[in-house]
Amino acid sequence: MQNELDDSGIDFVKKCIQVIERRGLDEQGLYRVVGMQSKVNSVVAGHFDAHKTVAQRLATPVEEDIELKTICSALKLYLRTLKEPVFTFKLHNRFIEAAMIDDKADRIRTLHSLLKELPKQNHELLYILMSHLH
Repeated sequence: MQNELDDSGIDFVKKCIQVIERRGLDEQGLYRVVGMQSKVNSVVAGHFDAHKTVAQRLATPVEEDIELKTICSALKLYLRTLKEPVFTFKLHNRFIEAAMIDDKADRIRTLHSLLKELPKQNHELLYILMSHLH
């Protein structure tokens, strides 16, 4: 399974994060404890069902009664199965090089410049993830 980063994917990430932030920010090891694989696959497949239109996918909720570890695992699975990583294959080495710059101001300036080169949806996803993890 490989997923494209599109509006449906961004929506899935947002829905997972909303449930996680509403129900589980106080839980220990939130992203460390894994959910049952069959349930994780079901959450992801339910949102990305090929028979659904984009509008139907966007209207599909992440159920409140699903265990948090399952939702966290589904979010991680989605991110792992993207065809193109969030930081993109093209920019990967440049991000690594930028992170190794000794001068803090120069490192920040270089990283900021690289972030502007990310495709719009990658930039949006990165913003959503960093806001959640911060």
